[in-house]
Amino acid sequence: MNGFPEYDMNYEGYDVNDHAVSLAVRTRTVPVGFRKGFDFKGWFKDRACTVKAEPDPYKDGKYYAGWEPWSDEKKAKLLDYEVKMRHVKYMIARPEAFTWESFVPYYGAANVLIFDYEAKNVLPDERAWKLFDELPALEEKLVKVREPEDSIWYIWGDRMAEAPDAADYDYFYKFDYAGFRPFLIPFMMDDQSLVKGNVIVIAGGGYAQRWNQTEGYCMAKEFRNMGYNAFVLQRRVQPSRPEDAFLDLQRAVRYLKFNAERYGIAHIDRLATAGFSGGGGTIVGQLERFYGHELPTKEYPDYVPDEIDRVDADYGVAMPIYGGYAPSTDENPNFPAIFAASGARDVLMRPRKAEKAFFEFLDRHPDIDCELHIFAGAPHGFGTGKGVGPEHHEEGLAFVGADEWMHLADVFMMVRFGLIPQTYKKGNRPI
Repeated sequence: MNGFPEYDMNYEGYDVNDHAVSLAVRTRTVPVGFRKGFDFKGWFKDRACTVKAEPDPYKDGKYYAGWEPWSDEKKAKLLDYEVKMRHVKYMIARPEAFTWESFVPYYGAANVLIFDYEAKNVLPDERAWKLFDELPALEEKLVKVREPEDSIWYIWGDRMAEAPDAADYDYFYKFDYAGFRPFLIPFMMDDQSLVKGNVIVIAGGGYAQRWNQTEGYCMAKEFRNMGYNAFVLQRRVQPSRPEDAFLDLQRAVRYLKFNAERYGIAHIDRLATAGFSGGGGTIVGQLERFYGHELPTKEYPDYVPDEIDRVDADYGVAMPIYGGYAPSTDENPNFPAIFAASGARDVLMRPRKAEKAFFEFLDRHPDIDCELHIFAGAPHGFGTGKGVGPEHHEEGLAFVGADEWMHLADVFMMVRFGLIPQTYKKGNRPI
């Protein structure tokens, strides 16, 4: 026995890989059951839910979730909540349409609803309903600088590579919503003559959320301040499959290469990806399965390739940050240079022994430039490493060592992009 409890959600159709439950098991916490149309009544020792249990996350045991149906009134109220939250999620994914100062209050309130409630499978309480009722007034205060749809780039054409049953997905209390289509949010430099390269940013959140507040928007701004065009990828997450996120990344690479001249993107030949946690896993998955000229038809045979699919999906630098480290397969003939970083106290990466995969990859591919940093004291999800300021409605801790990872990544990219030499004579370091 491995000392991990088994949680039976006690209803047909439950996905045993549910993000909230699997995360709870890995982090040694007790999950809160969640089921559309029912209130969670706790964990029980028997399937009939007659004997209440208090699960010990450090011991073996099998537990069954208990449920009580919603009243008709509650059902109607929560379904209305879901419809209105679709609009909220639409708005918070278009930050460049508004001034940042006006966007932050709206974004902060929405994030509480999404990450304190939806992400934790907690139904709205009095605090949540109050915040929900405040959102329309906060939206009225948004200062628009461009139309929301003009601030993003949809990456797929009329036909998106997706599962045959995608139209039947249930999006209740999911980060995405029915009709969601992946896109890029461009954070481009004003003067393209000063651009050092381009970075696709993929926020984490496993394959269930997108943590744009600490791993998307602020990251893109940092890269832009460092001299890079940044593009935040809004990949598909649950109920879509992880493979869909891999496909979204390969499509984003192709889309930028195909449209570089149209959008005035400088030095598209200097292209990197930076993914965090699940975003890093998305990079590794894409490198393993959808590199170069591999087409989405590999996953979905009914997909019809278009002119963008004629462009390859390769790039020069991959940066999985506390997420995956390195591919475990060798099918890709065009692996990029890999820059990886994580915290020594990462409770999600350590059990996976991801550093072992990194060194095994390095042994198999000694010709590929690879660099790994493990920072003392830093946990999972350190983001920029410099802490997250109040503008994101979240006070974070900065970590000495981890606060240098973006500088180290900058140097790594500049060497691989040919902007500075890798070797130098004593006393003449290029930067």
